[in-house]
Amino acid sequence: MAKITTKITSFTDVQKSLQEIEKVLNELTQSVNSSAETEVSDKDGKTGDIKTQRNADGTYSFEVKTDEGWKVPALGNSLIKFKDKLNTIRQTTPKSIEELAESDASTGDSTANLTTFDEKNNKFILPRPDYDSGWLGAISTNSTVSYSHNLNLTDVPKLLFYWVSGTSTGGYPVYGPFYTTHNSGFVLTLTNSNTIKIEIDDNAIAGEGGSSAGDPDGEELTSAYVRFFIWK
Repeated sequence: MAKITTKITSFTDVQKSLQEIEKVLNELTQSVNSSAETEVSDKDGKTGDIKTQRNADGTYSFEVKTDEGWKVPALGNSLIKFKDKLNTIRQTTPKSIEELAESDASTGDSTANLTTFDEKNNKFILPRPDYDSGWLGAISTNSTVSYSHNLNLTDVPKLLFYWVSGTSTGGYPVYGPFYTTHNSGFVLTLTNSNTIKIEIDDNAIAGEGGSSAGDPDGEELTSAYVRFFIWK
């Protein structure tokens, strides 16, 4: 804080006051003109100082000097980071997960796999599976078939699901993982870190004929297509 002499009795008093003002202005100018990205050690700086840090992912974070040292703002255990200005973000057209996946297919990127919020449709979604087999087949009754997913699993998957369809494109009705009648359906086994085996029963893969209450819709499938999803 500058201390200015208010009782002027001589030119020397005026000179001292001007020197004090000059000192404060120089300190302020030095603080304002210093680069925000200048390296500042933990022992440097004074309470109230702010410094920014460029992160490895290209974003920026900042630190504030307190009487207990440099502190960083965080939300839970996550560091608060600065990205593009809002007007730049708003100019970016939001994309759906499907559009991101299409873009990834042409660029070889993996943006869709890392995205859990669909900005275009304004909703959270299930993370993309680590393995999507597409529709495989045709499989038939009374048989055993193995497929390779090549995920090199080190533990059982966090989630595994499959669908069964009578068409190669997954047309309706589709059937989930359950037995429909005695001796119908199939057993799925992870035989090793890279392979799925299915053992199909004799009567049907899925579905059930008849119209009584509680019967599943659709005809019994003796030949079908299957699609697997795995999340490690």
